[in-house]
Amino acid sequence: MTRWSVPRALRTMIGLVPAWLLLVAGCGPSTGTYELRAWGEAFVEERIPAAEVVDGWEIELDEFVVALGEITVQADDRVDLEGWYVLDLTEPSGGAGHLLTDVEVTGRMTSVEYRLSRVRGEIVGGNASPAQIDALTQGGYGLSVRGHARRGEEELAFAWDFPLDIGHACELGQELASPQPETATLTLHADHLFLDDLAHEPRVAFDAIAQADVDGNGDGVVVGRELSSVDLTVLERYQSGSVQIPDLWNFMGTLAGTLGHIDGEGDCTPVFVPREYRELAAPPAQHGAGEEVYAARCASCHGSTGLGDGPAAAAGWPAPTNLTRLAPAALSPDYLRYRIREGGGFFPYNSTMPALDDVLSAEEEQALISRILGWNHGSGS
Repeated sequence: MTRWSVPRALRTMIGLVPAWLLLVAGCGPSTGTYELRAWGEAFVEERIPAAEVVDGWEIELDEFVVALGEITVQADDRVDLEGWYVLDLTEPSGGAGHLLTDVEVTGRMTSVEYRLSRVRGEIVGGNASPAQIDALTQGGYGLSVRGHARRGEEELAFAWDFPLDIGHACELGQELASPQPETATLTLHADHLFLDDLAHEPRVAFDAIAQADVDGNGDGVVVGRELSSVDLTVLERYQSGSVQIPDLWNFMGTLAGTLGHIDGEGDCTPVFVPREYRELAAPPAQHGAGEEVYAARCASCHGSTGLGDGPAAAAGWPAPTNLTRLAPAALSPDYLRYRIREGGGFFPYNSTMPALDDVLSAEEEQALISRILGWNHGSGS
């Protein structure tokens, strides 16, 4: 059913931590109404059959609760939609997906962007229950998964809550996409959570997850804490290319960032910066304050010269970023402001970097951003 397109999204993410149908005919600009839907495929609404799983498990999802928001559609003009939708995508839709909203655009709609994240605004729709919404919002999660797997006489349950924050920019009209007239469908590929490799041809697998069930001598429910104790470095599969992910929980959290697609199989590009941080007006920085702020707040992990070699650098994974050689996607004030304010305690980062939103003044924050950009551009203070 699924033709996985994980590597494209993962290449961009690891670097940080790592002619659709013309719906309205006519010679001049035309206005049309499109439906925006969300769908989890039959793998979510029904099950992942054993024939699709390399080690023979059948996987069924009982809950697959997601928070979707910051939706933008591009036609002749850009339309930013307000509000968030919390949905349990296991609810059957007959393959049609769940209606989020109608959007009116002028001309041909060419792309859709959306974010899978903790709720960052007012909830305006979705089919999730009040209890599901409370669990997601109070925990700060973007994705909550409950389910069970069976193989012969064996049966295990799983319960995972992902503190996830990642956007998806999706071009319509891709060769693998299956668009429907007057509809764009935000598609979440739940089977990606069960892929067993990033560096080689990925397969859906469950054995390593099942073997993580150790609480209470095996209580029959696999949780994130147990997955974090599974050492991937000794496994033949579960490799991650140039960046070594040490445990299964971090591996699955990385995979969670690749769930977002469009119109079934259409691929999307990761968008790291939430809407609220884009193109914010920068306050004047405190002259010469960058070095002082950096030394007080950042040097213990990132090192006195930004190389990622501070005295606390060896305490855990992932290693602190070398701030003097940032990936292109991180070389923007918007991205740096986002990471400084919110830290890294969520996927795709899941680091110990603290949030400094309530610690730094706007001027100190800007001075720190200038210092970091200066290392990469040969200037700054």
